[in-house]
This record gives sequence, C-alpha cells and structure tokens, in this order.
Amino acid sequence: MLKIKSLSLIAAFLLSGSALAGIQVTDRAQGAWVRVTDNNKPSVNAKVSIINSAMQSETYFTDDKGKVYIPITAPFTHHIRYLAITEDGTEFTKPSFHSRDK
Repeated sequence: MLKIKSLSLIAAFLLSGSALAGIQVTDRAQGAWVRVTDNNKPSVNAKVSIINSAMQSETYFTDDKGKVYIPITAPFTHHIRYLAITEDGTEFTKPSFHSRDK
C-alpha cells in the first residue's frame, strides 16, 4: 500500500505545473545555453544570472524562445547555480556542472 501511495504522489508531482516549468541548461566549452519555461511555454524576457560565482555578476535576458547564451569566464571546471526570474516574478533555480574540457 505504501508503494501505491508513493507512486501516486510521484505521478501527481509530474503532472503538476511545477514539472512543466523551470530551467534547462545545455553546457558548452565557453558557456551555456539556458532555456526558461513556465507551464511548458518559453519565458520571454526572463532575467537569468549565476548566483554562486564571484566571477559572474552580469544579468542576461531570454529571447522570444525563452533561451539565452551565458558565457562562462571561470578558467576551471566548477558547479554553477542559475537563477531565473520571469516577468511575473516567478523564480527558478538550477544547479549545473560546467566543464571547460569539451
């Protein structure tokens, strides 16, 4: 019975709106493509920044497809946390591993 309840909770989460929103990161050697979606639609003009790096303090804005390229200036491989804020104020965060060795 516990397995059925657990599976039901997982299914409810996957079908909820929160599973249809967030940040997707595509890592590249000199940066990353970041895509922000809300309710499975691109978030136009979402503000995107890196929040755990002293070397990165710039803010970028998504295009009409909800995408933005963020150059990564760190000379080494490291863990990055992205923050996206949509035009209506909804915030999403996403940790990502960035590798300079591509």
